[in-house]
Amino acid sequence: MSRLKTEDKHVDEINKLRKENRRLERRVKELSLLQELSEVLNNNYSHKELVISILEMALKTTNSEAGIFFLTEDLGYDLKRIFVNGDVKDQVIEYLHQKSDLIIKIENNPQFEEFKGEDNLINKLQQFDNRVRSLIAVPVQVAGRLFGIIMVMHLHSDCDQHQIVYPYEDRRILTILAQQVGLVVENTYLKLEEQRQELYLKTITALTNAIDAKDVYTAGHSNRVARLAVNIALDLGLTQKEIKQLRYGAILHDIGKIGIPEEILNKKGRLTDQEYNMIKKHPQIGFNILQSIDFLGSALDVIKYHHERIDGKGYPSGLIGEEIPLLARITCIADAWDAMTTDRSYRSALSLEEAFKELKENAGIQFDAEIITCLENSSFQALTQQEV
Repeated sequence: MSRLKTEDKHVDEINKLRKENRRLERRVKELSLLQELSEVLNNNYSHKELVISILEMALKTTNSEAGIFFLTEDLGYDLKRIFVNGDVKDQVIEYLHQKSDLIIKIENNPQFEEFKGEDNLINKLQQFDNRVRSLIAVPVQVAGRLFGIIMVMHLHSDCDQHQIVYPYEDRRILTILAQQVGLVVENTYLKLEEQRQELYLKTITALTNAIDAKDVYTAGHSNRVARLAVNIALDLGLTQKEIKQLRYGAILHDIGKIGIPEEILNKKGRLTDQEYNMIKKHPQIGFNILQSIDFLGSALDVIKYHHERIDGKGYPSGLIGEEIPLLARITCIADAWDAMTTDRSYRSALSLEEAFKELKENAGIQFDAEIITCLENSSFQALTQQEV
């Protein structure tokens, strides 16, 4: 009996290791996508180069064997241009392109479509290529109009030995890619630098939200912190440029948590010293991910230093007082306020009055005393009426 228990325990440990390995593989895939997508959007790609890059990324991140990108001509209504990656037979492309039921369906109602196994579309495609096992089609929209369709498919001669079903993570990534292609193209047509930067931010934020959705307690946290930080900045009389950088930094301040295991982020109860030290790495991780993005500027200070304390006992650098950049000091207060006034895995939310009392009691210790005084004089109403 004892030996059986030992064997069962051994099997459980192996299964846990396998599960953790799959989680880490997904994390690496998502981080790699974030980096590649950032590089694509940070360059002056033509539409053709952008489409080719996105199609290549779609295949790589979903482990697909082939992909097709049907594209309109100058935002017209017909899908005239075709880009292919992988060994896709001409008959398959021609069937899909010549107003197949799939194309017609997406043109009439642009939405995600998936086919596998004995679906009619797969059966039809197998008449031209018997390797076709499954297919995903994702519409790309620009200003509410269909701009293109991204398709990826599994091609295998022996389906029993290969993956043929696309997991949720792959469907999510394809949807994000399609959304961002549409936004990039729309931005190109509008030719506004401000929209390009906002698009870049939305891209990173969309990926961050997708990854961070695992933590139900912090859903919407970054957006709330950004709104509050901007309110504080307005009361302090900061410039529009400073406020824009503050907003970027506040929205992205916790992006480094994509490098922290879910079991630590969602743990109920007190963290161990080792777990807390892992949490403390997220500002540096976030800074490392985004430091090559030029337009973020001083927003990077927010990402790296929003957990520094006035008394020097913060992290990651132990900065003291005004050594901490002003935008980071503002975000530190907004972050603490939202953490105190929302339910977390380890405790219930404080009342608004209790939370502001905590801010005042820690003024000059954890928080900038002058900013707290400003809040007490002019912004506490904004705090208590903040949209959640």
